[in-house]
Amino acid sequence: MISPYLDAILKLPVPDRLDLVEAIWDSLADAPEAEAALALAEQRAELHRRLAEHLADPGPTRRFRTSYWVGDHQALGVSVSAGRG
Repeated sequence: MISPYLDAILKLPVPDRLDLVEAIWDSLADAPEAEAALALAEQRAELHRRLAEHLADPGPTRRFRTSYWVGDHQALGVSVSAGRG
């Protein structure tokens, strides 16, 4: 599990869990590393979008371009198993 407290948290009433989520979310705004984590998430989303676009219409250089995107995804620790060929 993520935390030894997770079982207790999941037993809380929904309004209390929502308050907890809000408090955690607000605390992220104060964390200096949060901006970097959000930027990385945005980069991963963009790579996923570009890979899906490429796999839908690979064009004549599919093998080269696919290996290029696979390398980028792997560098970010993103799974690329779907749609490779």
